[in-house]
Amino acid sequence: MSPAKIWDRIWALLPALTHWTEIDPVTKDPRFRVIGLDLWSDDPGFAQAVAQTGVTGICGSGIIEAVAEMRMAGLLDPSGLIGSAEQTGTPRCEAEGRTHAYLIHDGSAEGGPRITVTQGDIRAIQLAKSALYAGARLLMDERGADRVDRIVLAGAFGAHISPKHAMVLGMIPDAPLDKVTSAGNAAGTGARIALLNTEARSLIEETVRAIHKVETAIEPRFQEHFVNASAIPNAVEPFPILNSIVTLPTETFNTGDAPVVPPRTSEKPRIAVSRSRPPAFVQALAEEMGAELVPMGSAGVKMMSVVRDVADAYVHAGGQYEWDSAAPVAVARAAGLFTSRVNGDELVYNQDDVYLPDLIVCRPELSEQILAFIAEHGTD
Repeated sequence: MSPAKIWDRIWALLPALTHWTEIDPVTKDPRFRVIGLDLWSDDPGFAQAVAQTGVTGICGSGIIEAVAEMRMAGLLDPSGLIGSAEQTGTPRCEAEGRTHAYLIHDGSAEGGPRITVTQGDIRAIQLAKSALYAGARLLMDERGADRVDRIVLAGAFGAHISPKHAMVLGMIPDAPLDKVTSAGNAAGTGARIALLNTEARSLIEETVRAIHKVETAIEPRFQEHFVNASAIPNAVEPFPILNSIVTLPTETFNTGDAPVVPPRTSEKPRIAVSRSRPPAFVQALAEEMGAELVPMGSAGVKMMSVVRDVADAYVHAGGQYEWDSAAPVAVARAAGLFTSRVNGDELVYNQDDVYLPDLIVCRPELSEQILAFIAEHGTD
């Protein structure tokens, strides 16, 4: 069997994942290609080519391209908020609870999935790309640089990322697009060189000894760069090269209305606590409120459990740092929840002292009772 026929047989068995996406800025309609197929979704013969597998989802690098296209088409505002059908002018922006999702492909008529980009997808991309950009910006700070001449993306994932779309997201610093290249599987290539070339191995060892490692967790400006990078592409960096190539819409979809917290679904209040070390004062608080304790994992999970109506409150006094709670607290505030220190003071971030030992995240109607209990009994 010829290599071409072997590939055809393999392709017929693979699920069709969207990889390349384009969104018309006027009609707001998407078209896409799937891995292993050169046809676009609006080309003749596309439906027949994917009939056996259907279109099943979006691949990892494909979601980057899809979100960047949404930003360029005016479906996504600079803060990362997906607009409604009325705001964007397309019924593809569908209500999904208190947020919206953008419909890429509807395969339900053929028994396939409806493929959407949700607000949760956007937030996940923002968190990941903000960390990447903040790391790059810290390296620039170390070298005293305000710009970079070229960028090399290492790793197999980087080999499939479009430089323009990565820059629209603000995943990488502003640079000429033709100077953004991929090194492919750099770790694997380096390992092979070290194994097969003794001269290169000596050079590698010498280089490793000269490397200065930047610990993002203890760098004072990491949080600042991270927060700025949560905007798409960035809240403060001008990105002049990118702006000379694309014009990004400036509309915002935040109406300014205060978020409404839906009624809780449980009869008794629920307090999220550590699965292994539930604090004694929280157990006493639960007894006072007639609440039940809900054991679970990390601090971020506990805070998000209040956002998702899995719990109604999370009270912590066991010691944390700013980076443990900054992102979840921002999400909780955006959802209309009450957040504070255990003494009622506001949670303040980007301080010289990054130790932030205690916090409360809860439904607004529970805040007075929780604060009153702590004021009377303390957290010891």
